Amino acid sequence: MYERELGALLGAAQARNHRATVICDPALFNSVSWALESYSHGYYACLKSPQRNPPSNSSVVSFSSYGRVLGETVDYVVYEAIGFYDPNALAALADTVRGGGALFLVVD
Repeated sequence: MYERELGALLGAAQARNHRATVICDPALFNSVSWALESYSHGYYACLKSPQRNPPSNSSVVSFSSYGRVLGETVDYVVYEAIGFYDPNALAALADTVRGGGALFLVVD
């Protein structure tokens, strides 16, 4: 649906070594998750267990265990804020995204 625009946003972020932020409705996440396959590794953050299908190249991190990823760097983070979000986890996980990477906020 937004393939061209999303591809252009992610490409521009990579070219400038900036972090891209994508805000996504949960119902549309599966239609944009293809973009994450081009990255090597990322985190899929959620309250307890994912409500969407995490990309195959991601590690699931619960909001309560975000401390274990501090100091690490990944290509992308999908932050599933469906019904609840933890601002401390969001800040910590957003900081793990390398320049040229992407933060996907899945919010309802």
